[in-house]
Amino acid sequence: MGRFLIPEKFRRLVLTVSVLICLAVFLVLLLRPSTPAPFLILQPPFSRPLLLRDRIGSLLPWPAVWRVEDALFGKRKPVNFFASVVSLSDPAITDLGSTLALGNPTFADPTGLQVWLLGTADIQSVRQRFKQTPGVDCLNNPRISTADGVGASLFTGESIVLKGITNDIGLKVNCFPRVRSNSTDLFAMITLSEVFTNQIVVAGALSTANSVSIRTNLDIAVRLQIPKGSGVLLIKASRDSSTRKTFGVILDPP
Repeated sequence: MGRFLIPEKFRRLVLTVSVLICLAVFLVLLLRPSTPAPFLILQPPFSRPLLLRDRIGSLLPWPAVWRVEDALFGKRKPVNFFASVVSLSDPAITDLGSTLALGNPTFADPTGLQVWLLGTADIQSVRQRFKQTPGVDCLNNPRISTADGVGASLFTGESIVLKGITNDIGLKVNCFPRVRSNSTDLFAMITLSEVFTNQIVVAGALSTANSVSIRTNLDIAVRLQIPKGSGVLLIKASRDSSTRKTFGVILDPP
């Protein structure tokens, strides 16, 4: 009885299919998004997650590549943020857990940053309480509209030249959202600065002069996993020892 021989073309086909399957499995494992930690302080330099559609777009730099992306992955989900930046000058209200009945923060960091994840009703309640509390000043109410996997930035303030260097003074916000099924993975960088003028003694107290410097009141860089329907309250004291103010940021649910 003759031995059954497998045709050469069939063997090549099986080998090619096997290689393609292995390659597909490798790509799925490589590009599969990892589950992020629910709270993370970012230390520069740091990198943002690159979505599979963005990796494909970088390999196909066509003017209409977004049409191909939408056809393959669907349209990007919109993400809209409404924020309130406040300063709290009264030391009695810096203990927000008891003053606003928020309880212990959801996350806390040794640097002094405290984070509460709150429902929509609680976020609105905190915002109203801040408006009614003496010693709380609303400094800015920025709005940012972006989409899943699309970074956005905002600046409101002015530029001044100090010691020959141009500095942006005011509020800077950079964010990068990643929309998941039950949460939004948010990279947020928030900086709040102001010009500070102080008098210094010149020539043995015979005269005084004004010294101009820049004071950074708030400098936050975090990665947050925000559950669907929840907003965020971030509180941190100023890094400058010359002020006792505490600063906060309220983010409505995205």
